[in-house]
Amino acid sequence: MGSATIMIVEDNTTVARDIRECLEGLGYGVACVVASAEESVERAEKERPDAVLMDIRLRDEMDGIEAADQIHTRFGIPVVFLSAHRDHMLLERAKRVGSFGYLVKPFEEDELYATLEMALYKAKADVSMLAASRMEATATLAGGIAHDYNNLMSVVLGYAEHVRGELGKGHPNAGMLLEIEGAARKASDLAEGLLAFARGGAHKLGKMDLNQTVSEALRAAEKNLPRRIGITCDFAEDLWSIEADRSQLNLVLTGLLANAIEAIEGEGKIDITTRNVDVIDTVTDKGFVVKIGRYTVLNIKDTGCGMNEEILGKVFEPFFSTKFQGRGLGLASVYGIVKNHGGYIVMESKENEGASCTIYFPVLHVEADESVEPQGVKKAAGDETILVVDDEEILLKMTSVMLSRLGYKVLTANGGQTAQDLLRDHEGDVHLVLLDMNMGGMDGPTLYPHLKRERPEMKVLLFSGYEMDETVQRLLDTGANGFLKKPVSSKKLGAEIRRMLDA
Repeated sequence: MGSATIMIVEDNTTVARDIRECLEGLGYGVACVVASAEESVERAEKERPDAVLMDIRLRDEMDGIEAADQIHTRFGIPVVFLSAHRDHMLLERAKRVGSFGYLVKPFEEDELYATLEMALYKAKADVSMLAASRMEATATLAGGIAHDYNNLMSVVLGYAEHVRGELGKGHPNAGMLLEIEGAARKASDLAEGLLAFARGGAHKLGKMDLNQTVSEALRAAEKNLPRRIGITCDFAEDLWSIEADRSQLNLVLTGLLANAIEAIEGEGKIDITTRNVDVIDTVTDKGFVVKIGRYTVLNIKDTGCGMNEEILGKVFEPFFSTKFQGRGLGLASVYGIVKNHGGYIVMESKENEGASCTIYFPVLHVEADESVEPQGVKKAAGDETILVVDDEEILLKMTSVMLSRLGYKVLTANGGQTAQDLLRDHEGDVHLVLLDMNMGGMDGPTLYPHLKRERPEMKVLLFSGYEMDETVQRLLDTGANGFLKKPVSSKKLGAEIRRMLDA
């Protein structure tokens, strides 16, 4: 039976009493009973019931439909209308204000129960869909910003390295240029966080023991942990392995620990637990939607200040903070990384009662290939001819300077059609093309087969401000020779080009 609290808006005291008795008999709580539309809006703001039963025809200037519109719009509370008539015009008005149900008096107890339960369910589903839609829109925006940001940082980093190389180590300004390079790399790290939130981050997947990873993260953070906060760990034995990117998983753990620490004022504690969970229904026992499957679950619980419902609904949004504005990506990055790994993240909290964050990681079913550590990069010069294709003029110039300094002959094209024309008209060899994946008009994936038809022997190095994705992998599987993510240092770019040309 029901367990929600309901507000009754009915100006007939006998009918209101009957409805109250019916609701209480069904197990619902009655927040209050009011007789006017204006009072219903005031009491809805104060009482915040889970739903409202609203008589449409009330003895005041504002009718039930007008009141319902304000209650749902301002407070997000679902309203079920009550009427003694099947009036077509009333129904149409009720639809326009987002009615969650319509009952004609008199009604049976089971009709009331079914209508209320559907209204409560629809209201929760609407909130979830709105939150998901908002997160998706924000993620799309974040991904686009990160891509453009990486392009800009490529220019800053590339020219700073070039000028420092021209000046030499002993020049008095060399130190300042190193600072510029360091700042550009830190800015690129911020873009990495944006891409993680946007679920566009690359996976360097490997088999992971979550217990071991958490232990390592705690040891690394030990010096920064306040002594006033105690940390307890309860790790499940024989924990199922997961497939994850180690660096991204460390970002998740660091972000969650930082969030828990900041929530605790004075003394407190953080409990970290891991366990194996078999989800046999798409809805878990706590009401959170998680697909059927086997999961390794991480839970981090703190005794901090907790959050009210309004803050809890925004906790995964980028740059949202209760501390001060401009905090950073925070839990938004955690959210994106978990989703990017096919997992689920659930935050539970009440004001002054701490917070609990639970993450479901899908279990590794097939042994993943162990990641091969990349060999150290080294600056490598050459005299071959390289075509750079990018629709950003400033990036074309910077990349051309970088490659020319390494001794290569450089051709540039600011778009797909220009690249095709250049290859068709150029009489000499073109040994390698550096191809941007995300150009306007004809993008890299579209241009790639045309380039290979024109020069089948030419090597192709894919370049992007985004992480590697399925499109990049598909091109690599069909003959592209490598991939680099912007921004990239001249040292790393030169080493990768040399590797490809010498292969």
